[in-house]
Amino acid sequence: MAKILPGSAASIVNYDLTRPSVSAIFTTGVEPEYLDSYVSYYVERNPWFDYWGNLPSGKVGVTERDYPSRTFSDTEFYCDWLSRQPHLQAGAGVRIDLDPRKTIFIAWNYEVASAFGYDAPAAAILEGTRTAFREAVQAAHILGERLEGRSRLGHLIEHIDGAAMLVTRDRCVREANVRATKAFAEGSVLTCAENRLGVRGCQPQKRLDDMIQRVLNGVIPEETETFIIGQHVISAVVTAAPNPHASEASLLVPPVPLALVVMKRLAGGAVALDDASLRAAYGLSAGECRLCGLLLNGYSIAEASTMLGVTEGTVRQRVKAIFQKTGTHRQGELIARLAGFTTTVGGLGSENPTPIWE
Repeated sequence: MAKILPGSAASIVNYDLTRPSVSAIFTTGVEPEYLDSYVSYYVERNPWFDYWGNLPSGKVGVTERDYPSRTFSDTEFYCDWLSRQPHLQAGAGVRIDLDPRKTIFIAWNYEVASAFGYDAPAAAILEGTRTAFREAVQAAHILGERLEGRSRLGHLIEHIDGAAMLVTRDRCVREANVRATKAFAEGSVLTCAENRLGVRGCQPQKRLDDMIQRVLNGVIPEETETFIIGQHVISAVVTAAPNPHASEASLLVPPVPLALVVMKRLAGGAVALDDASLRAAYGLSAGECRLCGLLLNGYSIAEASTMLGVTEGTVRQRVKAIFQKTGTHRQGELIARLAGFTTTVGGLGSENPTPIWE
């Protein structure tokens, strides 16, 4: 395409318009450093998404006719990126939708000064080839889905200690071990409505969502949190699932990245602390140990103040003192540490730990 219209640049890009972000890109006529800066930063600031994002799938668009770049010449995208590449400031393109997170753009860019002579032939060529492009894109989609199917952990996931699940960015469950299936059936902590992983409680759900996003965005390789859900103390670990195709050539529609979520019930129901061990380990007072027991059992600061007969301010001061003595900084971190000092887990009077969804 780039050879047909001298001075033009052609590209095929797989966008996730919900973010927006680039999942895969193949282009000619763009310097690598500009391409890298677009993928890592400027894609989220591209005003052309206002136009291309609303263009029907399969329809050919022409920017100088429908949305000229000069209309957003005061934006960061134009001033810092597009203005330095005049051969990209006009163009024609076609959009092909695969699913909400996979939108393929075939773009053909050139200078604004060339638009008068280039717009018509570029649009005509795209009109004539869009069916072939659509068939090729759909074939790439099928290939990506088949490779994704080969990315499952299979028998290995059953040996993970806890409820283990492979999930997409949207929390769609692609694979779950027996413990996870039992946890879904139990429903006290985890749910799986319409094949989407859910956690009881708005705050735990949001925190788990954030963990999955950070891991799949590459911000951090592993996230660990402790949740208090009702009377349950839950540890959650999220890591990026192994990608056996990472070393293969880039694909237009790569397999969906998956996160491995492992959730383990540290305690459920009424939990008793081993006060003697806790005091010996951290030097806590009897009152601080009692407060720790209430927090471990899921009681709020307000509820603890009522049960202890002191003000909320006093409880908060005691919590700060406990943080300092135990070397923790957040309530979730404290709960995780206290879970190692439990003597009774499960129903009142039970001497055996509650199984981890077994």
